[in-house]
Amino acid sequence: MTQDFHRLTRNQVRQRRVRAKLFGTAVRPRISVSRSNKHLLVQVIDDAAQKTLFGMHTKSQSAKKKVETKTQAGKKIAATVAAELQKRKITTAIFDRGQYPYLGRIREFVQTLRAEGITI
Repeated sequence: MTQDFHRLTRNQVRQRRVRAKLFGTAVRPRISVSRSNKHLLVQVIDDAAQKTLFGMHTKSQSAKKKVETKTQAGKKIAATVAAELQKRKITTAIFDRGQYPYLGRIREFVQTLRAEGITI
């Protein structure tokens, strides 16, 4: 009889450890971030209703205009996310960094959200 072992990668272990501690609601949604070598993807999630309120990414045409670095693209998308949250009258959120360390683009994204008036 063969045994199949389910092995998780280090990234998956980190992601599960971080996400197990977070839960978003309609009043305080979870902001989840995914990144690739070139782009940044952001989703605002209501875990209580199991719905994604909205999502944005740096592949969109509005985010690509006059952006020189990936960090600047992260700042620009953070400002767009903050504007959308304020339009929906949401002032607080929970940040889910997933498997990524709180450095570089991820850190700049959160700092820009805080500068725009979103409490994290």
